[in-house]
Amino acid sequence: MSHDRSSRIPLPHLPEDGLPSFCTCVLSDDPDLSVLGRSCLVLLIRTDNPIFWYCRIGDDSEWVRHEYDIGTQALRDLGEGCSEKLLMMSIAACQGKFYFTGGSYGKLGVLEFSPAPVFNSIAIPDPMEEVVGYQSETLVESRQELFMVSLLSGMDRGVVYRVHVHRLDFSRQEWVEVDDIGGRAFLLSWWYFGASRSASECGLKPNCVYTAYPLNKGMMVFDVKGRTMMMKPRWLIKRCGCSLLSTTRRRNKGEAGHASAATRRRRAL
Repeated sequence: MSHDRSSRIPLPHLPEDGLPSFCTCVLSDDPDLSVLGRSCLVLLIRTDNPIFWYCRIGDDSEWVRHEYDIGTQALRDLGEGCSEKLLMMSIAACQGKFYFTGGSYGKLGVLEFSPAPVFNSIAIPDPMEEVVGYQSETLVESRQELFMVSLLSGMDRGVVYRVHVHRLDFSRQEWVEVDDIGGRAFLLSWWYFGASRSASECGLKPNCVYTAYPLNKGMMVFDVKGRTMMMKPRWLIKRCGCSLLSTTRRRNKGEAGHASAATRRRRAL
């Protein structure tokens, strides 16, 4: 596992075979730093089932499999009595804890390890009101702060008509809309991926959100300060050494169930 361009971190062998390619992996802390005495934890999450694996870097631990339960939601369109388990959706690590969406409405999920996994939640009002269409949310950790990027679209979910960026005020337990992300560039891809990079180091425009659209090989760029949007060609993102477009791909028939279920879980308003 490589967390930068110059080093590798050995991880134990994962005993599970046949993992789907759309799993997501998150680190609890910077592996190069000892933050408040915590060791870095690697979290590998299945996005189609309530299952994750975890291990700690540097203590010779093996992967531990954990099946979680954060509630269920009714599937009224499939008939009375139909339901499915809620899944952790977008997830980001901040100050040694994992925060995620996808649980109860009006709450932000919290996952911490002490040392076993413990789930909690924070009651936080939804900052978005009177939204028409679909709302897709992505959590992004940036310089020890937690942000949420909301993409609003109509019936055509590939066309975003509004973007909002909020920062979590932990002391007030509320999302605060921002017009500056500290000169960073947020890199997003549908299906759980969100990262913060130095715009100057990557050759990208500061205070912008870059969202990949793999099917049309496009890139939406949202200027947080100017509140403007434009589409960019695929080659632009290659300058930062990241392949956002490869994190989201066209799903085959065997993966269609996952895609439709996750689409239902993204809020339809």
